[in-house]
Amino acid sequence: MDARGLCALLGGDSAARAACRAAVEDGARVDDHGEGGKAVALTGLAVRARRRPPADVLGLDECLADLADWTGDVVVALTVDHTSETGYHFSVFLDGDRTRVVGCLGVRSW
Repeated sequence: MDARGLCALLGGDSAARAACRAAVEDGARVDDHGEGGKAVALTGLAVRARRRPPADVLGLDECLADLADWTGDVVVALTVDHTSETGYHFSVFLDGDRTRVVGCLGVRSW
């Protein structure tokens, strides 16, 4: 997915989505990690993000709830690396068709 397409999908009033969209617009690197199962995404997120102080995580509870509510089996994982500018690394989960953001969170690097 290109940056323009991802920015179009990162709408809404979520702080994590807005910060991720701004990072992509600023030229942050976007990596596509392909399709995976929802359960794997939820488990990985919960483990990694809970290791951080709450002030260093944007949108964790919302992202976990959105993924838990998602009725699809497959999610596509993207990462947005803006650590050199803002210190944040974002995880973005899309539906299998790559037409909707299912969840998004940002973690500040130390």
